Amino acid sequence: MNNLNYTRLLPQETKGLRPKNCNHPWTWIHMHHIMSDLSDMTPQAYRAHHTLMLLTKHWDKVYSQDPVKESTHSVYHYSQFQADSSGSTYEFKICPDCRKEDLRAFSMTYWHREHQIPGLDICPKHQTSLMKFESSCAWLTPNPVDIEGKIPSEALVMANFHPVVRRYQDIALCTLRNSSLVRFNRAQEKLLARAIELGICQERIRHTGHGSYLESHIPQYLYNNLPRAWMAEHFSANFLKDDFYPTEWSPDQYHTELDRLKSAGMAEPIFILLALATLFESTESICSILLEPANNLVLPRP
Repeated sequence: MNNLNYTRLLPQETKGLRPKNCNHPWTWIHMHHIMSDLSDMTPQAYRAHHTLMLLTKHWDKVYSQDPVKESTHSVYHYSQFQADSSGSTYEFKICPDCRKEDLRAFSMTYWHREHQIPGLDICPKHQTSLMKFESSCAWLTPNPVDIEGKIPSEALVMANFHPVVRRYQDIALCTLRNSSLVRFNRAQEKLLARAIELGICQERIRHTGHGSYLESHIPQYLYNNLPRAWMAEHFSANFLKDDFYPTEWSPDQYHTELDRLKSAGMAEPIFILLALATLFESTESICSILLEPANNLVLPRP
């Protein structure tokens, strides 16, 4: 239902079913609000538990009273790390084992939200490979009972067990499961403090003598500490070359997004999560600064 092209017909077909307590226009532009009404949920609960909005730049609107109108794009459509990557081409995923369990429990199956986290190539529950599909499959096959998709390479699967990638996956899962506790702004402040502590961010005085700026080597630090096969899938195929590293002024979208980590309030949530996973050494320490309060959190893995 996230795809605007396929949702224009629903309001036309259901215009006579508009609930009396539905205050927003019954138009395709408010599709998720219509769906929340039909499901007897608040828009805020729907955003928090049935979308990936927390991983987008619109994360602060999850619990907002703002109707979050979609204009030129859907605020519920999550972005990958890099629009030109293989991970973006095959952005929808399904676990064969989860599908079997769904069939036994419900006599049908569905696309699981947690499988769609950018950078996730294995099922967080079964630790098995996720089959990958182009986005059109999700819209044309809402009940993916018997479709077969692309299987990740062995190198990519192994890369998903890398400590940094595992931490990223864990904190992304915690973010989705504890949406009301997320504090991205505070987490970015702590991230910068950690980067300065590690010596990969330094405050510099401008050569004119007027003011200062933050010189960041966070992108290069991530390139050095993330597995190449994973970077090739979710950032750029160029990472398959052992000697490839983007230059300091690289025009690539992902490099620009990583460079924005040095500026408060400018970074996308999934890039903050990835940097936290790289610069900090435990899921627990990251959750303590990302989620508030973090006392009673149940982590995905011990």
